Amino acid sequence: MCSTPQQFLRLEDENVFPLGFRVDRVPPNLDAVVIGSGIGGLTAAALLAKAGKRVLVLEQHDHAGGCTHTFQKEGFEFDVGIHYLGQLHENSLLKVAVDQITEGQLQFVKLEQHYDTVLFGEPGQCRCAAPFKGKVRLNLKHILENLQNLKAVVHASRRAPLLAILKMLPYPLVNFLIWTGLLDKISSIFQLATTRHSEMMSRLTQNKDLQALSAYLFYGVPPKESSFLINALLLHHYKRGAYYPYGGSSEIAFHIVPVIQQAGGEVLVRSPVQRILINSEGKACGKQEREDLCLSFRKPLCFLKLLPADVQTAFTSFLFGFFGLNLKIQFGIHLQEELSVVYFPVGGRHHGGSMEEYCSLKREQVLGNIPMMFITFPSAKDPSSTIRQPGKSCMTLLTMARYEWFEDWEKTKVGKRGQEYQDMKESMAKELLEWALTIFPQLRDKVGQYLVLHFWSILSRINCCNLLTFCYSCLLSFALHRCDCSSTTLRCCFTTRHCKTVGLY
Repeated sequence: MCSTPQQFLRLEDENVFPLGFRVDRVPPNLDAVVIGSGIGGLTAAALLAKAGKRVLVLEQHDHAGGCTHTFQKEGFEFDVGIHYLGQLHENSLLKVAVDQITEGQLQFVKLEQHYDTVLFGEPGQCRCAAPFKGKVRLNLKHILENLQNLKAVVHASRRAPLLAILKMLPYPLVNFLIWTGLLDKISSIFQLATTRHSEMMSRLTQNKDLQALSAYLFYGVPPKESSFLINALLLHHYKRGAYYPYGGSSEIAFHIVPVIQQAGGEVLVRSPVQRILINSEGKACGKQEREDLCLSFRKPLCFLKLLPADVQTAFTSFLFGFFGLNLKIQFGIHLQEELSVVYFPVGGRHHGGSMEEYCSLKREQVLGNIPMMFITFPSAKDPSSTIRQPGKSCMTLLTMARYEWFEDWEKTKVGKRGQEYQDMKESMAKELLEWALTIFPQLRDKVGQYLVLHFWSILSRINCCNLLTFCYSCLLSFALHRCDCSSTTLRCCFTTRHCKTVGLY
């Protein structure tokens, strides 16, 4: 860990950090180019920088950091993606890695032992479950049937690093292990990775609450499609507790970018990439930044929509509601502790069934039928927020939305999508807010700012209006908050760092 004095991102730094794209700011003799400044891109770039490589990171949005960045509106700071992180206890592999790519500058606050609550049932008639409580054990004493079987399978997730090892092995060797069947002889973890969550849970228990609770850490893939291993890994990931970045999630990019710059690289925002250039040998050799500008490099990394359309898949849509709360210090310590917990209200008894029915609805049938949402209060998890935004707090509500419900407006410009589009978003947000206020009635008269985000809107910068629509990631293979960890994509034949185009990873 570096002994450099701790530094924090100040509000005035946001206007100059990082730099906007200009030709004269592109470093010479690049070793690699990373497309996108999300946490994956920044981590890859920082690790290459640690190895002495000169890396350029290009970000189309005007903030670096992807899901880790924040934005401000009327004095409220909204966190768009980081809810909490696990496995950041001292000397853990993840903590050591984070210290390396941030020079030890990034600090984390450990949340209370009870940091998650799942609410089953209709609004106002909820049953409560805290998956992690006390010494962060699974708190399932009220639904004990087949619990030992469940724990045994969850413990098997400890062998998940074997999946990562496949990325390090030569591709012909991986193919040989798959073809001969030797891979399944090495460990059962490879079969677990391709087993659907709902299928495995139906073998372990018939208790619908337990089935829903086992998949409560929702990432956009329903239990009938998701891998059981991923859900088990998530439970394992948080068993030692949850952490939140001190100073807010924007601190993450703030401390990674200098590591890239120290090696001669750079992170440039407002730099959308049009396409990757392929030479006559079929190798990636450059990328087109504008019609009149091309960059050359040795190895590009982290591409999404820049290759032919036949390699892209459809994506799920999401709806965010950002709510600014005017909370004074006198409001009480008890409320602060209550708001530091992340809530997952589930309307029906069966999480997977409710989502399936919901996704089959037509646009005009959505209102009144939203089955689940995610509630978090970022400012309650960060002690520095009382200093940076005194008397203000934030609540974020997140739910799923079918892409088809908003498909009619896909090619329209932000701010010019018409009243029907705005009414649809606002009506869904109001339903989510009313649901949240049945859980927190003491907040009913505290809501100040009210922002709605539907984020397949990938074309524009922030449009500061009462109903905010923006997106900061160019996601065609994945949707934000949905890295497609389905049972199909975790098949061993797909678990490789290589792609068909030489030079792309």
